Amino acid sequence: MIRKRNTRYNKRKKSLGKLLLPIAKALPFFAMLAFITWRILESEPTAFLKAEVHWQIDEFLPIDQAVLVDKIQPLIQDKYQLNLHEIKQILESEPWVGAAHVERLFWNSIQVNVESQDIAMRWENTNCKTKNKIDCIGYISSAGDLFIPKTIISSDAV
Repeated sequence: MIRKRNTRYNKRKKSLGKLLLPIAKALPFFAMLAFITWRILESEPTAFLKAEVHWQIDEFLPIDQAVLVDKIQPLIQDKYQLNLHEIKQILESEPWVGAAHVERLFWNSIQVNVESQDIAMRWENTNCKTKNKIDCIGYISSAGDLFIPKTIISSDAV
């Protein structure tokens, strides 16, 4: 029977240079990875992730854009998830807003189109004792919806 020689003991030992060669090859990769990570953490990524809102507002809307921005500000704080349906509901809860259309342009950017209520006629509650109360005077839109705004404007509506 032929015996196989045990080659484990006869193996030549590697030099230090050959042992360090795989480490030297991997070192530039990990150095570059560490540098990229450091640059990302140093350059505030929150500015890049900030949600952008592009507005297109009807010129006849009697409220300011700042009021609408304040309304939806809590909803756009989350940079990763913008709930478009909730933004639309909040904007349409404002009395002067007839319709709001919200669409996503990019993952952190939305387009908001706001249309104003079209006043068909004035409405007055006959049960009110004083005419100066906010709940006593309102408007009926051309769609037939009653809305009572906080500020009354002068209009040609009957």
